[in-house]
Amino acid sequence: LQNPPLPTHQETRIRAHSSGMPRLQSDTQAAGYNAPNPPARVLIVEDNHHLAQLFSDLLEVLGCTSDVALSARSGLDMVHKKRPDLIFCDLRLPGEMDGFGFAREFRSMSLSPFVPLVAVTGLCTAEDREKAMQAGFDRIFIKPLKFNEIQELVDSLHR
Repeated sequence: LQNPPLPTHQETRIRAHSSGMPRLQSDTQAAGYNAPNPPARVLIVEDNHHLAQLFSDLLEVLGCTSDVALSARSGLDMVHKKRPDLIFCDLRLPGEMDGFGFAREFRSMSLSPFVPLVAVTGLCTAEDREKAMQAGFDRIFIKPLKFNEIQELVDSLHR
């Protein structure tokens, strides 16, 4: 008796589910043929390139497409070009505009009331939390990011 051949990369995709364990999925499922909704478009505004790539990879596992902006200004430019369904933004961005400034400017745009804006930070005081909410963020995620929090948020986009 011979074992069946292992699936190739083209035949499967890894998708994590609530238990945190990967689940194999066929190409048709991964392409969304069995899903009623298209993949969420997510913008990541994060100056740490390695963290941004990790975040992007995690979102891909969740079935999202993502774009990365390494500064607030480039993030605002990408909002116009990509029209994301969800935005994650680091609060402590270097340069002329930090995450608070990004949120204020983003919320002044006409499409912004419909797009969830999530602050991402390594350190969050009560003052930072208040300032983030006043700037226009909907939620705050503390680094290190937790897979289940991100998954719940992504899942809520399709409800």
